Amino acid sequence: MTQVVDPIDRSLMDPSVAPSDDWYRHVNGGWLDANPVPAEYPRWGAFDQLNEQNQVRLHRLLEAAAATPAEPGTPARMVGDYFAAGMDETAIDAAGIEPIRPLLARIEAAGTPAAILAVVGELQRVAADPLHSLSVAPDFEDADAYLAYLGEGGLGLPEREYYLGEDERSVTLRDAYLAHVAAQLRNLGDEPDAADERAAGILALERRLAEATHTPEQQRDPQIILNRFAVADLDGLMPRHGLAAYARGLGATAASVNIDNPEFFRALDATLAETPIETLRAYLRWHVVKGL
Repeated sequence: MTQVVDPIDRSLMDPSVAPSDDWYRHVNGGWLDANPVPAEYPRWGAFDQLNEQNQVRLHRLLEAAAATPAEPGTPARMVGDYFAAGMDETAIDAAGIEPIRPLLARIEAAGTPAAILAVVGELQRVAADPLHSLSVAPDFEDADAYLAYLGEGGLGLPEREYYLGEDERSVTLRDAYLAHVAAQLRNLGDEPDAADERAAGILALERRLAEATHTPEQQRDPQIILNRFAVADLDGLMPRHGLAAYARGLGATAASVNIDNPEFFRALDATLAETPIETLRAYLRWHVVKGL
């Protein structure tokens, strides 16, 4: 006689709760009780567990690659050397800002918005992501092709409401952020008063970007964020600063790109024109420290 196996693990359920009262608790209550959210996480689920297990395994692989160097030039050797360098806090502290000094020098040499954008393009290629976001992913209309996605971004805080909210928590977080930015500018060599003034200018610039940024709900709506633009037509979004040539400089070789928020780039065009160069430089210096 064939044994029938119940495909549902009923230990993960909570039969004490009627499905008509709380369906989620009825189905998942046993698992929730057995897997409380760890204190260091805002959420916890099966995918979070899987990610945590993967991180542990990757950590072991990296440690092994660093502890037992492979032949020079092999992927294992490069991975091990990279991990060892990142974990060498003594060498990192001794180096200070020297590794990023060439980037800082190029920022300080930028004297016009066009020069600022040229440095922004360079920083985008090293994943610092100032002023906007940039990614390459499958074309939303053709899965056999890839498309460049230019998006809103450039914020140091998680999302727009951190800049716009006037409740006590938002104000407190902005004050703490302002102090943190000023501290990092002092670490780069700014005098305290200058660091405070520049940090205030950075916050004001990021607030302008936040005002033009989509809400989290809008960012999840494909009807809003999927907007194909011919690269040749991009200057209509940033007429003062040549978004078409800038996109080409970023590596957009196809005829079109996606712009998730056209109004953001129109606002960015105005922001670049109306923000003092010194503030733009300070903003880029901060995003080098934040992003790298």
